[in-house]
Amino acid sequence: ILERSNVGAEIEWDAIPLSIGLKSLSPECQQEAALSGGDDYELVFTSSSSVRAKVLEAGLLSQTPLHRIGRITAKETGEKEGALIVRRSGGPIVSPIVTGFDHFAA
Repeated sequence: ILERSNVGAEIEWDAIPLSIGLKSLSPECQQEAALSGGDDYELVFTSSSSVRAKVLEAGLLSQTPLHRIGRITAKETGEKEGALIVRRSGGPIVSPIVTGFDHFAA
């Protein structure tokens, strides 16, 4: 999404929903599995802030839990395409981000 849209994103680690099974792991394993695993996931999508109320309403009407975990950011000058930053509460950046399987890689 980020690379194709030529934008970046910031994700708040503490806002990412974790399953009971994932919460039973060490913090390091939680981070690796949540950010790069493929077996314990939720769908990720973006929407304009102007339609936030409609998105929340759709979640309620369909009984689908929604979690706002971050925001799309403008790509900074010199920044690589699709830059993703994951932050913990208080600002420290979560690193390293291990990438998962890329379905679209050549």
